[in-house]
Amino acid sequence: LSTSPNPLERSTNFSFSIPETETAKLEVINLNGESSVLFSGKVQGGVDNNIAFDASNLASGIYFVQLSTPTQNVKNKIIIIK
Repeated sequence: LSTSPNPLERSTNFSFSIPETETAKLEVINLNGESSVLFSGKVQGGVDNNIAFDASNLASGIYFVQLSTPTQNVKNKIIIIK
């Protein structure tokens, strides 16, 4: 799971690949634990996936992007600077 650019001002792209075809959920979580789901569905294994994220409506601060599948859970920090 990677984020480019990070830190970001208005938007970013999340890229990820999983080894096996399975369901996945990508979400952005604030420090209060509130989340916004960006993607939820079946993802083909071994394929690069890119999800655009518009952060223009979010306040400056630290957030987390989390990729969850039945077999793995990855969480990275992102920083929004306005």
